[in-house]
Amino acid sequence: MMRLDDKEGMIVDAAVAGLRHFDSLAYKLIVAHYVHRISQNKLAKEIGKAQSYVANLLRIAEAFIAGQIFSYTNQNN
Repeated sequence: MMRLDDKEGMIVDAAVAGLRHFDSLAYKLIVAHYVHRISQNKLAKEIGKAQSYVANLLRIAEAFIAGQIFSYTNQNN
């Protein structure tokens, strides 16, 4: 597990918060999968979608978060 300092943690937190405003389902899936360690298969069953749908939405959410982090870190350099 990678450790972040306070500044890095705040950047990640801001990026995830941005996702919450952009796509609330993607936000809920990211939190459920990464914080609560719920599998993609279980998430898919809970929302009544295919596992591939959940996997694709998680990839989109991860890319959104990465883009937010990249954008934020480039603005402050």
